[in-house]
Amino acid sequence: MPLMPSPVSSAASIKNAQSVVAVPDIARQNSLVALERREKNRMLLWWILLLVSALILIIQIWTYLS
Repeated sequence: MPLMPSPVSSAASIKNAQSVVAVPDIARQNSLVALERREKNRMLLWWILLLVSALILIIQIWTYLS
C-alpha cells in the first residue's frame, strides 16, 4: 500500500466532497419552496374561512330581517 494516494483518487475524493457540500444548498431551496407552498395553503384556508363566516353572517342578517 503506497504512503501517498494517487492523484486520481484524491481528485475523486475532492469531487465527492464538493457534491456533498452542494446537497444542503439544494435541500435548503427545496425546504423554502415547501415552506412557501405551506404558507400559500394556510393563507387560502384563512380566506375560505373568512368567506364562509361572511356568508353565514349574511344569512343570519337576512333571516333576522325577513
